[in-house]
Amino acid sequence: MSSQITHISFYCLVVFTLFLFSSCKDKVDEKLMPQEKAVEKKLTSEVPEKSNVVVKEFSIQEESKIEESQEGVKTEITPTKVKKQSDRKKSENAAKKAVVAKPKPIKKGILSFDHTEYDFGFIEVGEIVDHTFRFINKGNAPINISNAVASCGCTTPVFPFLPIEPGKSGNISVRFNSKDRLGGQKATVTVYSDAKQKEFELTLSGVIRSEIVSPAEFVDSIK
Repeated sequence: MSSQITHISFYCLVVFTLFLFSSCKDKVDEKLMPQEKAVEKKLTSEVPEKSNVVVKEFSIQEESKIEESQEGVKTEITPTKVKKQSDRKKSENAAKKAVVAKPKPIKKGILSFDHTEYDFGFIEVGEIVDHTFRFINKGNAPINISNAVASCGCTTPVFPFLPIEPGKSGNISVRFNSKDRLGGQKATVTVYSDAKQKEFELTLSGVIRSEIVSPAEFVDSIK
């Protein structure tokens, strides 16, 4: 009998202990429930923030990659543009220099005569007229006279064969023979050279009269 009572009392103690444990657990659960919900809410709120951070980091990385690629393109394009601009400036400067630059003076002799015409007046048939045409080289290069050509056989020119240096002078000598000629006469001499003006025309003019015979000479001539 006593053993049965002992078993019953032990069973009651166990049941009571379990009841206390369950009641305590419910209370603990009730206390912990708000905290778990708060933690869960916090976790759920943190997850989007982390995802947003990840998205932001990804977008920043992508933007940096795009900027790097754009910078790479810029560094590749910029030298070409600079080269084109420099070439354009060089061509513009060359064009300006071509416009502004003065042409180099061409060295050339300038043949200048003090006169190119001579009137010998009245002469008688058979007289010879000698005249000298003077000139000077006013250019910056020597002058070579290649020839002097008369318009008729009655006129003979003489010209220098040596070069006439700048600042130096020279002569063209002309002889006119009036033999077998009467009346007004005009003879020309054309001078050829390598001067700036390559041809010059020199002129001699005058009147040739017949020989005047005195009456006594005329009578003697017919005897």
